[in-house]
Amino acid sequence: MSFAMAVRLALKGIMANKMRTLLTMLGIIIGVSAVIILISVGKGTTASVTENIESMGTNLVSVTIMGRGIDNSLTYEEAMSLSDKIGIAGVAPVVSGSVTAKYGTKTMEGLPVEGVNEDY
Repeated sequence: MSFAMAVRLALKGIMANKMRTLLTMLGIIIGVSAVIILISVGKGTTASVTENIESMGTNLVSVTIMGRGIDNSLTYEEAMSLSDKIGIAGVAPVVSGSVTAKYGTKTMEGLPVEGVNEDY
């Protein structure tokens, strides 16, 4: 079978089954469009996250300790020992909690307080 004959047979099949051809083309168009949209959304999200991280400064890292049982925090000495590691310019430990404040006869409970050192 020659190439010209194969093209003629294909065109004859397309013309004979117009509805099937239309639905097949529609399925391909929708599928390709969906892939393009998903790739665009993924790249846009990646760009947005990268921009947010860069706006904070790519040299800033926040470490939160989780899963150490009841004691889920670093001691001051543990935090400061991190500053001896290569590539770490400074360490600024933060302790946070809530307190009750009194002024005269007024009392307010549950006020958020954060304590930091001079490197913060």
